[in-house]
Amino acid sequence: MIFSAKDNVLYPIDDSAKRFLDGKSGEIDMVPVTKAKRRSLEANAKYWAWCHGIEQAHGMDPGEAHRYNKWYFGLPVLTRAHPEYRDKLLSMLRALDYEDRLAAMDLVQCTSLFSTSEMTDYMDAVQRHWAAEGVVLE
Repeated sequence: MIFSAKDNVLYPIDDSAKRFLDGKSGEIDMVPVTKAKRRSLEANAKYWAWCHGIEQAHGMDPGEAHRYNKWYFGLPVLTRAHPEYRDKLLSMLRALDYEDRLAAMDLVQCTSLFSTSEMTDYMDAVQRHWAAEGVVLE
């Protein structure tokens, strides 16, 4: 993970992760996050079943679907309370080409930090998006 939550801050956790992004887009800032009650294991299992459904419908493997979902829906939920930091984080990641940006999602702790309500918001956004693409996720 490039970023981990500790003391309500999303921060780079190791030098190799910092070098990965430093070489791509410059200095890495701290991004505050608020920790809350964690989501359920059932929600997590349901979400990964959805990623497998996306694989069957669109040919993305579940990990690729997860990285896509984290970029488009997860980061906005995670950083919603701090738009000024969201903009910095997204700007840094947008400096990467598409493949590197999605690969970087493996390095960004996101959904594992969600509270129950954040996970609900995330899953609702994922479900709406993929429904528009013809994928029914239940």
